[in-house]
Amino acid sequence: MSETRNGHYRILAVLLGGLLLGGLAGCAQQQHEDLVQYMNAYKAKQQGRVDPLPEIQPYVTHHYGAEDLRDPFRPVVARAQAAPDDNGVRPDPNRTREVLEEVPLDALRFVGSVQRDDAHWAIVRAPDGRVHRVRRGNYIGQNDGRIHNITERSLHLTELVPTGTGSWLEREASLVLSE
Repeated sequence: MSETRNGHYRILAVLLGGLLLGGLAGCAQQQHEDLVQYMNAYKAKQQGRVDPLPEIQPYVTHHYGAEDLRDPFRPVVARAQAAPDDNGVRPDPNRTREVLEEVPLDALRFVGSVQRDDAHWAIVRAPDGRVHRVRRGNYIGQNDGRIHNITERSLHLTELVPTGTGSWLEREASLVLSE
């Protein structure tokens, strides 16, 4: 009897397994049909359209004809140095530099003048606050400025500035009394 029971259980287990597999196969088939319907509906929709790429215009070259113009990388000074207009004026490189020649002329202030015996002195204040006494013949400023006249209200000098062509130019400058 136990063999019959075991046989019945086996048959019952096989039948239940078959039913279970059949049910699962039916469910899987039904889910698959939904997916197939969705894909068919999606494919039936109107697809988007991509515009074609614009036509590329050919590059037109331009010839730059500057052969007869001045080379922009060559300084103009080099051409002028070939024939400098030397007027004989130039700074003395062997001269001992004075203290106020280190200061730009526009940073100096003329604060007064003093006359003692036959000497006329100018009082000049430097940017650091120091006061200096200068007279005719002294140099001040960074352009070899030599004092040639001192009055009660001003100090006059002649500076030497380079022209850029290898020569030097004399230029008049002055400091006036600052109140």
